[in-house]
Amino acid sequence: LAVKSAWVAIGHCIGGESAFAIALHGFATNFDIDTGERLGQFQVALPPGQTIGNKLRVDSTGRILAVTVEQGTIVAPHVLVLDAETGCCLANLTGHITPISGLAFSSIGRLAVLGTDGSLLVWCISRDGVPLM
Repeated sequence: LAVKSAWVAIGHCIGGESAFAIALHGFATNFDIDTGERLGQFQVALPPGQTIGNKLRVDSTGRILAVTVEQGTIVAPHVLVLDAETGCCLANLTGHITPISGLAFSSIGRLAVLGTDGSLLVWCISRDGVPLM
């Protein structure tokens, strides 16, 4: 995949053959890891002043993405949970007061979000593949 862009994060589904790359201003591309073929792309709707952070995770189904969003120093960072096919926002997770240092999906639909201050927030994202909002 020889695409020149300002990619800031990449993630893939464990056991999957595709990955997502996302750029600073929310342009996301899904591509086949083996061939580099583009499988889809979408634009994440970001309000003015917000940019994509450098953390991206894909859940075990490959249908849900979690990506960090940064808003400068005035507003705390947060996580957008997105539909991996359309890019539609399923949830906006807030609560951290320091930058987010890690994201991890569990096999049962939970998302752990770690802050640089050591705080850990765990969110229930889906039950049987159906997002809970």
